[in-house]
Amino acid sequence: MRGRLGLSAGTSTAQVPTAGRGSRPTSQATGAATKAPRLRIAIVGDSLAQNLGVGMLGWAKGSDSVVVKNFSMSGCPLALGGMRRWPDGYELPVRDECSWFVESGSSRWKDFQAFDPQVIVMQDGMNELVERRLDEWKTYYKAGQPTFDEWLLGEYRSAFDIFNPQGTRQLLQLNAVCADWDRVRHFEGFQPELDLRVASLNRDYAQLSAPNRTLVDLDEQLCPGGTYTDTVAGVSNGRYDGYHLTEDASIALATQWLGPLSIEAGKGS
Repeated sequence: MRGRLGLSAGTSTAQVPTAGRGSRPTSQATGAATKAPRLRIAIVGDSLAQNLGVGMLGWAKGSDSVVVKNFSMSGCPLALGGMRRWPDGYELPVRDECSWFVESGSSRWKDFQAFDPQVIVMQDGMNELVERRLDEWKTYYKAGQPTFDEWLLGEYRSAFDIFNPQGTRQLLQLNAVCADWDRVRHFEGFQPELDLRVASLNRDYAQLSAPNRTLVDLDEQLCPGGTYTDTVAGVSNGRYDGYHLTEDASIALATQWLGPLSIEAGKGS
């Protein structure tokens, strides 16, 4: 059995062929026939995106007609800047390296540009559930408050433009998910409030639009019918801390759902 997923900041790559829903990909046989161009899939976002990316890499291992690369960074939201405050009062600024996709000279951005993905999977809900205070704000704001929501929508629109400047890539934006917040560090004791913030954040996501951007219901996959469960894609104890995914759970989710979904999206690229 695999354990918890590592949350390192480095990118990683694997290659896979197209596969039917719920199947593991298999390598193509070598021969004289010309292979179809490989579909390039990038994962961006924070620690849950990194979990999902590890699963996609596991699903992809040993195959050769789709390339998956994980650009996610633990603790890094797509909405940049300012100070964050968790429900228990813990504070932490957004790290400078989280701005990799707006820094043309960053090695990660150069790697992303060179990779030139056709499909981009985006998820950063956890880091948008904490309060934020920008330098120009006098206080903290949170999801569900107009100041925060207006700012957040602008940040996502900017991110869409940066990641998909020509509108030709497929953007799969995964929504925010429920959790057993009493098991998550700095979130303990605030379950009702955090459930409200998840709902507010998903309402914000529903307002967004961009060329070839699709809002995808990850919450239904992890919290079927709106109910939290530790079982993910048939894997027991798949959310080891009440939020993040084990490697087994992430690979199962990629095999049964996210991998085939990304391949289907790639048909429109």
